[in-house]
Amino acid sequence: MSFYLSGKATTDGGTIITVPAGSSWRGSVAISQLTNTAGTFYPDITVQGTSADPTSGSAIVSVVGFGAVVGLVPMANSVSMSDVIISAEGANAITLQLNFHGCTAAVGTAAGYFQ
Repeated sequence: MSFYLSGKATTDGGTIITVPAGSSWRGSVAISQLTNTAGTFYPDITVQGTSADPTSGSAIVSVVGFGAVVGLVPMANSVSMSDVIISAEGANAITLQLNFHGCTAAVGTAAGYFQ
């Protein structure tokens, strides 16, 4: 029997989902970003935790955001990836984490099943 797990984060460093120790999760992840400041930004969703597979800190999905001149129309981009598998192979839980990396706002989501 598989159990469904989904989540969302809207803050920098926010946890999207937590996978318990000794478990694997398989599903889809997506990130959307918005910026109203000038520059280039690379918000992402990463795996965090000891004994994570893929390795802790690995980016699962990232989106490139280009900000125009301050005060003009905000720029937004999004990307998704399906069939993502992450595993908490050790005695510790792992998380999927949203990272802004300078963008004004972002939303990270995940939806899938424990394996």
